[in-house]
Amino acid sequence: MRLNDDLLLEFPKISKALKNKTPLESKYAEVITSPFEVIRFENFIKGKASIRKLIKNLDRLEFDENDNDLHCSKATTDLHNIHSPIIKKLISLIEKDVAKLLSKLYKIKLKPTISITASKYLDGDYLLCHDDKCEDRAIAFIWYLSEKWRPLWGGSLDLFNQDDDGQPNSIVRKIFPEFNSFVCFQVGNYTYHQVSEVVSKDAVRLTINGWFHAKRPPLDPVAYIDTIPPLRLPKNLPANVYLSSFINSLYLTESTIEGLTLIFEENRNVMLPDALLERVFKNALLDLFQYSVKWRKKGPPNRRNYDCADEGSLELTLQSLLTVVTSKPMLTLLESITNMKLNKMLKNGGGITIEVQKWKSGYYSLLYDENQSSETEGLDMYLFFNVEGVYQGLFETGGTVLYSPATEDEEGTVIDPVDNALCLVAKRKGETKYVKYCNHKMKNSFFVIQISFLSCF
Repeated sequence: MRLNDDLLLEFPKISKALKNKTPLESKYAEVITSPFEVIRFENFIKGKASIRKLIKNLDRLEFDENDNDLHCSKATTDLHNIHSPIIKKLISLIEKDVAKLLSKLYKIKLKPTISITASKYLDGDYLLCHDDKCEDRAIAFIWYLSEKWRPLWGGSLDLFNQDDDGQPNSIVRKIFPEFNSFVCFQVGNYTYHQVSEVVSKDAVRLTINGWFHAKRPPLDPVAYIDTIPPLRLPKNLPANVYLSSFINSLYLTESTIEGLTLIFEENRNVMLPDALLERVFKNALLDLFQYSVKWRKKGPPNRRNYDCADEGSLELTLQSLLTVVTSKPMLTLLESITNMKLNKMLKNGGGITIEVQKWKSGYYSLLYDENQSSETEGLDMYLFFNVEGVYQGLFETGGTVLYSPATEDEEGTVIDPVDNALCLVAKRKGETKYVKYCNHKMKNSFFVIQISFLSCF
């Protein structure tokens, strides 16, 4: 197993392109300069026979499932731990010949040992927007091993540009996994990228990937303060408007409230099925589909990607519903169910946030440290719409809300969307949450009214 000799002939052109920060396209190499520098080699390893032998060895390995907020895929252990002659040859080739080549191109002294794994992306797998920054990572690399890949299968390496705040903005370049091509880039503050979802049952996106490491000063974090929606306080209901005009009367009875309280105290969450009167639910759902509703994308993509409605564009039923579920009588009902002192919390500097959200294929939110609301305690409330028209299996399509506890001793809460269900979750300080990526199996949109009753910041 050895490098394609023709690649070395491209070295002067690549070096010049990197020095002058100019794009390059030649027979065996490409230099991409925007949105950040990426080098792509074609026909990276000489001879298909050795590559196919390697693939057969990889197919015998155990690929563990990686499934969290950021990605869903399969990967091996570090390949240094695999006792296979051809895998050992590959590692030696990359740690010596490839490292020497990249060290000269990037003018950086690399450490002798790399991180290297094999990865598989099957139908529905993905890796969401991130920058790869971690400790001493210097150069990221991907070697593509899937033959006859079709672009319509997805699985592309997507490169993001950045906005004025240094955050990822939109995808401006896609690199598809062409067999025996090798892609690499220096890890930096703005190297935002993702692997787009694989959308074919027939596709297996196989790669060797990892990082070259180097001793270098740590990268400064990109300054960014993530804002929260405006805080508001509960108000009295207008004259002749009552909770019973919107909320299922079952949940206004003392015996039902007592039962809900027992569930909430044991689990820190409770679901109220058929929470809204059927008339209210159906009219609110119709309002959510109105063309008059103005939806705006909420990002940045390394934190979230979904739509929020402009409250001022909502129709009457939705406007009235938001007034009711954030009112003083509703707050009293929630206190009765949860035994939480919500009124006192709001009077001491807390507030209520409201988002009317639309979720569809490609949407998600991620765990991250900069969220101001993670530093507060409170109560999260969810109302779900049009779930029945979307889901065939909750975890197969995404959209589930998952809470990550502040400590390892606690269990995280999982909220599965259910039509016309009102879900209450007690939120602890330091606890964060995310919405599982909605994959291509989700054919329609569903909606969520998310309301948070938060303590002071």
